[in-house]
Amino acid sequence: MFYKIWIALSLVITGVLSFIFHPRSGTDDIMPLFFDTATLFIFVPSIFAFMSSIVSLIQSIFSRTLIQFVIIIPLFVISLIPISLSLISLFNVVLGLVLILAGLCVGSMHYGVTVVIKNRKTYNY
Repeated sequence: MFYKIWIALSLVITGVLSFIFHPRSGTDDIMPLFFDTATLFIFVPSIFAFMSSIVSLIQSIFSRTLIQFVIIIPLFVISLIPISLSLISLFNVVLGLVLILAGLCVGSMHYGVTVVIKNRKTYNY
């Protein structure tokens, strides 16, 4: 039960944060430094956590390991290519790569917490 609530909250919260703080490029921004900072600290972790939530949701739907491997890995890679290209185009290449690696760390930690929540046993104290 807690796993389903965790997945639902993760999808909703990270989806909303990703939508609100999606990077904008243009000169019509009132506060460009705020949007760059919001992109760095809010959008990148939220989009990678969103993708890890989707991966764990698909993993819970399919029970066979081979099907999970065949579906999840390409889905994760295909979903991250547009985000990676947009980050590299907004920032310089080095900062874009650092953001991608940091986002992968955040996404991996979120996925790890999700797996722990899914596999936890209920203990009676």
